[in-house]
Amino acid sequence: MLSTFLTFLTNPPGSWLYYFGLLAALEAPAALAVHQWWNTRQPAYARLAVAAAALFGLRVAALLATLLIPPGTPEALAVLAPLDRAAGLLSVLALIWALAFPSLSVPADLSTLGIALAAVVGLSLTWNAWATRVMAGSTFYNGDRSETLWTVACLLLLGWGLWKLFQSRPPAWLPGAAALGLLLLAYAGHYLFPVAETSAAGVVRWAELFALPLGLAVVYTRARSGVLDRPGLGAALRPTRPPPPAWRQVVETLLFTLVIYGALELGTGRFRVDGPSMQPNLYTGQFVLADKLAFHLGQPQRGDVVVVRTPVSPGIEFIKRVIGLPGETVVVADGLVRVNGQALQEPYIAAPPDYNGQWALGPDEYLVLGDNRNDSSDSHVWGPVHRPAILGKALVIYWPLSDWKVLEHTRH
Repeated sequence: MLSTFLTFLTNPPGSWLYYFGLLAALEAPAALAVHQWWNTRQPAYARLAVAAAALFGLRVAALLATLLIPPGTPEALAVLAPLDRAAGLLSVLALIWALAFPSLSVPADLSTLGIALAAVVGLSLTWNAWATRVMAGSTFYNGDRSETLWTVACLLLLGWGLWKLFQSRPPAWLPGAAALGLLLLAYAGHYLFPVAETSAAGVVRWAELFALPLGLAVVYTRARSGVLDRPGLGAALRPTRPPPPAWRQVVETLLFTLVIYGALELGTGRFRVDGPSMQPNLYTGQFVLADKLAFHLGQPQRGDVVVVRTPVSPGIEFIKRVIGLPGETVVVADGLVRVNGQALQEPYIAAPPDYNGQWALGPDEYLVLGDNRNDSSDSHVWGPVHRPAILGKALVIYWPLSDWKVLEHTRH
C-alpha cells in the first residue's frame, strides 16, 4: 500500500498531476520575479527572476522529455530516470541560491554556476554509464550506483543550503528553511528506503509538490513586497507598475501547459524506428517527430517521408516514402522506378531495387516504398495504401541528440 502511494506520481495519471501541479505553482512566482526585474532593472530582482525561471524551465524540459520519449522503451529507461535526478538536483540548487543568497554574492554565484555545470557533466556521464547497463539488462534505476550518487549529492547540497540559510536569515527565511528541510527529509527517506522495481524517487516527488511551491512562495513574497535582504531597501526597489495578480499567472500556466500537451499529443506523433527499411536515412533506435496535422491541411506529395498503417498490420505504424500518387501508374523494372513512364532520380535510396512490379493507383491510393528498397516491407509487398492510412509527415529525428536532423522530403 505504501509502495503504491509513493509511486503514484511516477506514472500516468499521477505523473501528469505532478508535472502540471508543479508548473501551475511555479509559473506565478517566476513571472512575477521577471516582471519586477523588468520594471526595476535591479540586480537583486534579476537573481530572483533567474532562479524562479530556472525552476520553471527545468520542469518544462522534464515534461517535454516525458512526452517525446515513448514510455516502455529502452530509451525512456535510459534517458528519463537520470534526467529526473539531474533536474531534481538543479532544482535544489536554484532554490538554495534564491533563498539563501538574495543579494549579490560573488562566491555563492560562482559556486552555484560551478555546481550547475558539474551537474550537466554528471548527467552526460550518467547517461552513458546507465545506458550501457540498460543494454546489459538492467530494468530499474533505483539502487543503481549512479542513482545513489545523485541522491547523496542532493543531501549534501540541501544540508549546506540549510546551514547557509540559518546563518544569513534573510527575509522570510523560516518558510524557506521548511521547504529545504522537507526536501532533505524526502531525499534521506529515499536513500534509506528506496522503493524497489521502479525508476523514480516517489517520496521526493511528493515532497517537491509541496516544497518547491513553498520555496517559490518566499520568492513571490519578496518580489511582490520589494523587500529583499536589507531593511529599507524595499522602498527603493518597488516597481512603478503593479505586478499581475497571482490567479492570472496560474491561469496562464494552465493554458501554457495545455498548449504544450495538446501540440505534442494531438498535433504530433512520436515514433521509434525499428528495422533497416529506411536506411541510409533512418536507423533502428532513432525517434522521429511527425506532424499529424500536415495532411489535414494538404495532401501527401511524392518524396514525403510519412508514417502509415499497412493493410496487413493495421495496428503497427511504418515509416516509408511516398512514391506514387492517386491516378498514377508506377513501374519498377531494371533497377529504376518510373511514374507515368518518367524515371525518378532517387539520391536517397540505399541501392536500386532488384525486383519488378507495376501498380495502377486508384483515386485514393498511394504507393509507399522504403529507401532501403531491397530490405523493406512496403507497397511492393502489400500493395498501395489509402489516404486515411497515412497518419502524418515525418519532420525530424530528435533522439539520439547526436543524430538530430531535419528529414528531407525530395520533390520530383
